Amino acid sequence: MGATMLQEIKERFDAYIQTKGLRRTKQREVIVEAAFGTKEHFTAEELWEMTRQRDATASRATVYRT
Repeated sequence: MGATMLQEIKERFDAYIQTKGLRRTKQREVIVEAAFGTKEHFTAEELWEMTRQRDATASRATVYRT
């Protein structure tokens, strides 16, 4: 995935969380990068593992809520 496409995804995600009254956090950004940084299918648990490799502070609950 190109940098431009990832940037567009991040912008759309930011707009979405704003409409829901949520904050933009580093953990949410890392989750989006992990999810869209792979072409493979994954479970929520696998997404949490991918996220933890990038940011050890991200919790399982944050992945599920995001």
